[in-house]
This record gives sequence, structure tokens and C-alpha cells, in this order.
Amino acid sequence: MKRGGKLLALCAAMVILLAGYLVLRELTAEPEEGAGEVIVSLEPDDITSLAWTYNSVSSEESDGETESETVELSHSDGQWEWSEDSAFPLSQTDAEDMAAQVLEITCDTMISSPAEMSEYGLDEPELEIDIGLSDGTTVSLTIGDENEITGESYLMLDGDESRVYTVTSELRDTFSVGLYDIIEMEELPDFGDVTQLYIDQPDGELELLYIEDSAELYYNDTYHWFVDYGGEYMAVTDSNASSLYGNVTDLYWLRCVDYDASDAGTLAAYGLAVPETRVELTYLPADSGDEEEESASEDPQTFTLLIGDDCDDGTYAMVEGSTMVYVISADTADSLRYATYTSLKPSLVCDMEWDTVESLEIEMDEEIWTVDFSTREEETTNDDGEVETVTEDVYTWGDTELDAEDFENILDAINSLSITASATGDTGDEMLRVTFRRNTEYFQELTLVISAYSADECCVSFNGTSGMLVERSSVTSLVDSIAELFETAG
Repeated sequence: MKRGGKLLALCAAMVILLAGYLVLRELTAEPEEGAGEVIVSLEPDDITSLAWTYNSVSSEESDGETESETVELSHSDGQWEWSEDSAFPLSQTDAEDMAAQVLEITCDTMISSPAEMSEYGLDEPELEIDIGLSDGTTVSLTIGDENEITGESYLMLDGDESRVYTVTSELRDTFSVGLYDIIEMEELPDFGDVTQLYIDQPDGELELLYIEDSAELYYNDTYHWFVDYGGEYMAVTDSNASSLYGNVTDLYWLRCVDYDASDAGTLAAYGLAVPETRVELTYLPADSGDEEEESASEDPQTFTLLIGDDCDDGTYAMVEGSTMVYVISADTADSLRYATYTSLKPSLVCDMEWDTVESLEIEMDEEIWTVDFSTREEETTNDDGEVETVTEDVYTWGDTELDAEDFENILDAINSLSITASATGDTGDEMLRVTFRRNTEYFQELTLVISAYSADECCVSFNGTSGMLVERSSVTSLVDSIAELFETAG
């Protein structure tokens, strides 16, 4: 490039840099006379109303158009309310925070004789706030763009275009809300112990009951949750039960969409006129620490949740007896409306309490071995040299005492058999039969039967439940361990 061309390019670059500097200097101007002053100073009792228009850019689905919402709140007798309907459940905390935000506004920078209002986003402002005062006057705040360098917002006071101020973004953030962003949503009860969960579902119903004394219902009396099938009780693990009812006790409202949905037509729009799912939770209120309050709330309480149609960001729901409609997580809704016993039942085939077993009869390959369970006390010396008595479990086959560790490994393998699926076809030859004889009042004898099913799975029946599939490899390992133990012992 010739020297003249280089000079022209250099001059052009300098012009661009100078122009950028002038713009940046204007947008991040140093404080002029009056900068840093308090431009709004009010007393709490001065404010009688707050009105703001919040212009937000809608989603791409709406072609990115600007959506505008105007909200007006009035204040009297220490209470804030929505000017259009005093019954609106307004969050007093949010309203007080908004009022506190405009009591004193200090500018960080004052720009006198500013450029065109469009340079600061004040020709089409994102936010306009009117503060109504007790003397009948109004303070108007117009909030424009955010300075990309400082993060502050441009502000015009009472429509005076001769000055532009910059203020912290906190004012913008506080008022960049719509009416339903400052609604007081309903609080859930203070749930204590849950005792029952009933769900009327789209394709049926599901009822879970907590039964403290369950020894008569299930062979393992540490299980207390049951699905009630017309008087037939099917055990559910505590963790699965708490996970299911936790969808109610830990319920979270994503947002409120209607505070006054009381007529059938309005409810129908949310699928709540005749809700497809009704969830009824029975619970004992949590201990409040107040003796009088606790005495008054000893009886079980009921909380009912209605679940309606799905929407873009979740599922409509409401508390029975309320007029407020919310959006909850679709996952939460699905967990309740599509819950089944299959998703709640124990994953283990046999969860035996071995201290209830007196003897075990194992039948395999036309051999039968009966093992008696007992205990004995042994004196041992601990690490401190002290003599202590230890109780040991003893397993005896006839006159032979089995290796305790090897036999307990077999017991652990039995208890570890996990259900993988349900059988849909015929079973093959029986591979293993185990009979448990116990010292309990109920379920004194239980039988576990394992049969061939496929190359990868075996079919199991136990305690009246059949058609459970388990991995064949786990059964093969169990069978091999049994054969090795008794071959060695014999």
C-alpha cells in the first residue's frame, strides 16, 4: 500500500475511534453540577398510590413484539391493594418493597442538555412509574436503557427532557414485574405425619394407607405402607410411599394464573371444572409447640389438590375450595396421576428378617437340606484386654455346624434378589425351593420358589406373589454357593 493510502486509512480509523469516544463519554459522562444529589425524597405516609407500565419483549412465538402491562396499587390504612379489585391477594411485602424503593432516589450521574431521548431509550421507555402523593401531586419516573458499561439505568424525572440521570438498576429490577408477579400465593399446611393418600386418577384410583401394626398384613413388620385393593393390602416401601406423597407435602407453585376462578366456564379452561385427577392427603398436623393449638389439632386433617390440563410450562392445579389456579411441575402432576402399585412395590423378592427364622429348608436337585438357626454366647477379649460376652449366630445342618460366614452370604444373596420385570409366559423346571419356618405369630411358614424362565431370567414366587422375574445370573450364583457349602460340609 502507498504511503498516502496508509495515511488515509489511519485518519479514518482515528475518526471512528474519536466518534466512539464521544459516544462513550456521553453515555458514561462524568458527574456534572448536581450529580449525586437526591432527586426524589419522600416519607412513607406521602405515598398513596403506585402505578407503573412495564414494557417487556415477548417470546419468539409472539414475533418478539413488545408486551405492555400497567398495574396500579393504592395505599390506605396501612394496606396496599390492587386499584381494580381490592379482593386481589396482593403480597404486602412486595408492595412495601416497591414503595421503599422510591422513597429516596439518588442519581449517580446527571447529564445536562442531553442528546436525543432515543439515545437513552427514553423515547420508548421500558418502564414508567407514577408515584401518587397525599397532596394530590404525582412524581413521574421514566426508565430507559441500561448503560452497558456501568449497568446503571437512564432516568427522566417528571418528563423534564433537559436532564437525564443515571441510577442503580435496583429501581428497574424492582418494578419490572406484572400483577401476577406480586400476588400472595397460598401456603400449604404445615404437614406432620401423613397417614393416607388417595388419588382419583384418569384411569382408576390408588389408595395408600399407613398401618402402624402391620404384623398381620405382611411377613416383614417393618413395612407400614400398603396399597388397599378392596381390602387386600399390598406392601409398599416407606421410601416409595414418602416419595409419592412428597409430591404433595413438598408441592411448589411455579406461578399463579388466576386468582378468581370460581365459575364453571373459567375452571373448564384449565381442565378443573371436572378435574381428571383428585389427590386427597390425610395427615396429622406438625407439632407447633403450642399446647392449646396442638390439642385442638389432634384429629387428622385433609388436604385436597385438584390437577387439570397441561400447559406450556407445567400443569394447572388448585386447592379444593380455593379460587386460585396455579401451574405446577408437569413431572409432579404425572407422578400423582399416573402412579401405580408397580411403581411403588418393593424391588426385593424377599426382604426377610433373619432373627425371626428358626429353620430353613432348602430343596435343590432332589436334595433337601434343613438348617436350624440358634445362638450361643462366647467370651472374648477386646482390644483393651477386657473380657466381654458376645452372642454368635449358629447354623446347624444335622450334626454339622456350617461355616457362619459362608451361610450368611447365602442368606444375603436370597435377600438381594431383585425384581426386574413380570413374567408373561410359562415357567420351566424348578431350580430352587426354600422354606422359611419362623417364630412369629403370623406368616410362620413362607416358601420361595425359583424356576427357569429364559436364558437371562428366572421366575420367582414368594409370599403369595408369583410371576416375578430376576436375573438368572444371580440365581445361578446362589445355587452354586448352596451346592458348594453343603458339599464341603458333607
